Amino acid sequence: MLFLEQANLDVKKIPDSHFHQMVNQGLVGIYLADGKVAKQKDVKAHVRKLLKQGGFRSYFFYWNCKIYYAVSKMSKRTG
Repeated sequence: MLFLEQANLDVKKIPDSHFHQMVNQGLVGIYLADGKVAKQKDVKAHVRKLLKQGGFRSYFFYWNCKIYYAVSKMSKRTG
């Protein structure tokens, strides 16, 4: 996706570019893990493409957020 490619190109020009690249890729995963995304029709293919393009870090943040949301939801029920 163009915006992710452009963001990664732009951060290569600034100090600590590896950190900023991780932030870009992590934000993709965090945003896509939100329950509002899953409620939308016909977005699964786009989610998979974005996660694939974001790489390991996007998947890492995505699944950690999914787990966090699930645990948080369970604790609200029992708490």
